[in-house]
Amino acid sequence: MSGQKIRIYDLALELKLDNSRVIEDARREGIDVSVPSNTVPHEVAERIRLKYFPKKLRPTAGPRLVKHVYSEPQTQALDLGTVILPDSPSDTKKSTFQTFSA
Repeated sequence: MSGQKIRIYDLALELKLDNSRVIEDARREGIDVSVPSNTVPHEVAERIRLKYFPKKLRPTAGPRLVKHVYSEPQTQALDLGTVILPDSPSDTKKSTFQTFSA
């Protein structure tokens, strides 16, 4: 992967920076660049990326504890007071129903 290179203007576009700013950073890294179409090695491009977007270190936390709460299952009373019947016994596919209360 050391043989791959990236153009200055592609890196500037990726970082949403001005080309001249990326050229200055590449010069500080020791790369001789003069125009945005010049290329820099991926190692240098990665160092420039890290300058503007440093990687966040994840905290080294121990294992997470998960608490399980067990509760008694609640019984629900089934309401059998309302019964829905079709208009006529032979016509069960109609969308109109009558509601009767017991």
